[in-house]
Formats: sequence, C-alpha cells, structure tokens
Amino acid sequence: MRRGISMKNGMVKYILFCCICLSAQADDKIRIISLSPNLTEIIFQIGAGDCIVGRSSACDYPPEAGKIPIAGNLGLPSMEFAAAVKPDYIVSLEIVDDGIRRNIERLGIKFVPLPHETLDDYYMAVSELGRILACRERADEEIRRVKKIFDREKKITRSIPREKMPRVYLEVWDNPFMTVGGKSFAHDLITMAGGVNVAGKENTGCLKCSREWVILSRPDVIIAPAMGKFAGGQIRKRDGWSEIPAVKNDRIYTGMEESLLYRLGPRMTESLKIFRKCFYPDGVPGSAE
Repeated sequence: MRRGISMKNGMVKYILFCCICLSAQADDKIRIISLSPNLTEIIFQIGAGDCIVGRSSACDYPPEAGKIPIAGNLGLPSMEFAAAVKPDYIVSLEIVDDGIRRNIERLGIKFVPLPHETLDDYYMAVSELGRILACRERADEEIRRVKKIFDREKKITRSIPREKMPRVYLEVWDNPFMTVGGKSFAHDLITMAGGVNVAGKENTGCLKCSREWVILSRPDVIIAPAMGKFAGGQIRKRDGWSEIPAVKNDRIYTGMEESLLYRLGPRMTESLKIFRKCFYPDGVPGSAE
C-alpha cells in the first residue's frame, strides 16, 4: 500500500515538474511590442508574429495583426499597457522624446529604435529583428528574397535608355505639396523601376514643394496615392498644370493603397511592380518581361 502511495506521489511530482518546465518554456518566448506598421509586417514575415503582445493603432497588416491589443500610437507607447504586459522589447521608429525612452527603460524594457528611410535600413531592421527574436534564418531568408527580386529588376532597368525613362512626380500630400527626395526608399524604388524622380537630387527623405516647382519639373508621370481613385480630374484642373507632360498625356495615377507604397516592409516588392506598371504600361522597351 505504501509503495502504491509512494509511486502515486512520485507520479504527481513528475507531472508537476513537467508542467513547471512547460511553463518556463512558454515564458522563455520573447515578448515584443511593435509601434510601427512596417516593423509589425517584418516580424510576421520572419515568422515571429506570435511574439507580438502589443501593436500601434496604425499596425493594420497582415490581417492577423488586427487581433493584437493596441499598445499605443505610432511611435508613442502606452506606459500603462507596457507595464502590464511586461514585454522584453519595444521596437519603433526613433522616438524623439527622450523622456519616453527613459520611462520605457525604467520598466526594465529594452527599447530598439530602427531607421526607416532607405533600403539598407530595411535590411538592417530585418537583421536586428531576426537577432532579438531568435529567428535569424528566417530573417536572412527574407533579405535574400528581397535582394533577389531587386537584382532582377535592376538588370531590367539597366537595359532602358536614359532618354526613355519617364520623369516622375510622386505626390505624398497636396496641402502643402510634398514629394520624396533622394534619401528615401520610395526614391530607390522609383529609380529601380526605371523612373527618374524629379526631386531625386534633393538630399532628404521628404520635402515640401510648390505648385510652380512641379510645373517647372515637367514630370511625365504623376503618382498621387493619397488622392481618390477618380481624382485625376482634380489634378488636371490645377492652375498651370495643363501643360505638364503627365497631364497632357493623361498619365496620372491615383487611388492606390498608401501603405503599400509608403511602408518600408516586405510588400515593397509589390510596390516596385506598381511603379513599373505606371512607368511602362505597355512593357519595358526591349524587355521580354
């Protein structure tokens, strides 16, 4: 009888030990709050979406991200939420307010700011997230995937004579007018797709410009994602724009998904295809694509 009780107690202890081990393993999973939509997309892309315990209100892709509790706004965490869920990391764009950073660190949470302007910044963000989330292999795979597509597109673009490349005005906003300069990944994508960014010589990511500046730039293609799908007519009616080549030749593209074109994330490869189609609707000259 005593032996039976002893065996039973031993089994209970074994089961409890297993439960403790499993619990410890569950607790070992890295917990992270993402306060930037592009970083949330990257985390899901490298297979670590289940590590996200909080997101910004702007994080809307992939659809599964919508099921994650909101932990603040873009780059601005809710300290109460962070204190409650106790993540290991908060990743975001660079937070300007040093006070917020200090408050995060006082909670024992590591804050990881990641740049988001150029394609090299993308590779850096993927690599860093792969490191802290212990999924380096998937991160390396994502970097190889993007580089392979970009290398193929660059090869196609190199075959296009410079004089046949359209001059492109990408309108980020219309009040005030804003476009992208040479220090932005959108500029890199425009160039890679075979376009010439009219503001490409400006050493900045985003810049304000005037109505007159756009007229003098004489773009062959106007892309205005923020404008409604049928807003081409509004653009054509702008004072002095009737002589712009893009307007004269009806090469105005509006009503696109902004997050696809303005987000430094895995879907950049789709953005590249969209730009290419806008620049060369009949196919790239001399290409078999």
